[in-house]
Amino acid sequence: MASSKAATNKIDDTYALILYDIGLDGCINGVYRGPNSEVYVELLRKKAGATNIGDGLFSIYRNQYIDTAGTHTGWVTVKPQKGGYIFEWYQKKGVLDFRGIGYKMNERQIAVYYH
Repeated sequence: MASSKAATNKIDDTYALILYDIGLDGCINGVYRGPNSEVYVELLRKKAGATNIGDGLFSIYRNQYIDTAGTHTGWVTVKPQKGGYIFEWYQKKGVLDFRGIGYKMNERQIAVYYH
C-alpha cells in the first residue's frame, strides 16, 4: 500500500506487518517486524465511547508501541472496508503517521500491513 501524501512518515521505506491478538475485552496486542528485522510490540486499548465495529474490534484505540527509539503513544482508528479494515495511526498532535489494511486471520487474530 503506497504512503498517503497526508502521512508524515519520517522514512518513505517504513513498512511492517503486525499480527494482533484480539482480547475478549476488545483491546488488541500486536507484534511486528520492521524493515531492519527488529521485533516490536504494540498495545491498543479501546478508548471510552469507542464504537463496536464487529469482529471484536472497536473504532478507536489509544496506542503505545515500543521500538529502538523508545516508547511512543497516540491513537489508532479502525474502519471496515471491503472485507477488511483500514487502520490509521496518529501522533498525539493529530498528525497521521501510517495507514494500513488488516484482515482477520481467525476469530481472535488480525494481520495488518502498513506502509
